[in-house]
Amino acid sequence: GACHKPSVGGGGAALHELFVEVGESLNVLPSVMPSGSRGAIVFLDGKLLLGVIRHVNPKPGWAASFLHRRDASSRFALHLCEVDPDTGCTRPRTDAHAMQWFRPCDFVCTATLRQDLNSPAEMNHSAGPFMLDAESLERWCEMRTLVYGDVQRSPVTATHATARNGGRSGGRRRGWCRQQARM
Repeated sequence: GACHKPSVGGGGAALHELFVEVGESLNVLPSVMPSGSRGAIVFLDGKLLLGVIRHVNPKPGWAASFLHRRDASSRFALHLCEVDPDTGCTRPRTDAHAMQWFRPCDFVCTATLRQDLNSPAEMNHSAGPFMLDAESLERWCEMRTLVYGDVQRSPVTATHATARNGGRSGGRRRGWCRQQARM
């Protein structure tokens, strides 16, 4: 099937806010394997997924350093992860569907990963677990809020979170993401 552009309706402004201050490198899907572990967030069939990029197969003859979102021939594989919204720790999934192939039109953005220094020394560190950096975790929680809905918050909580974050609403949304993880 062809890549279809999703309609964002009233959420377009919220999506724009998520990416307005993001560097270009996070909005670009590399056409070659990154030198270090790099995460990617994808949106497919109404599901928001995060994984570690494991393979990149650009279409034949593609020479650019990135994959174009309208490209329906190139593919990339992610080892999907579960994300702990409290800590930013990503744990690689171990089920039969943990490794999946995607098209560039499924790509949302990359996520910065760093080694989880608290993991046991005998673990294969190239497989994870990893920690999302603070900005990637914030973006992940904000996107989950946009995709899966939001909960009612008291004006006191919203006002306190907005003031604490210099007018940005990320703190209260991350709180919601944490609430969802506990449910």
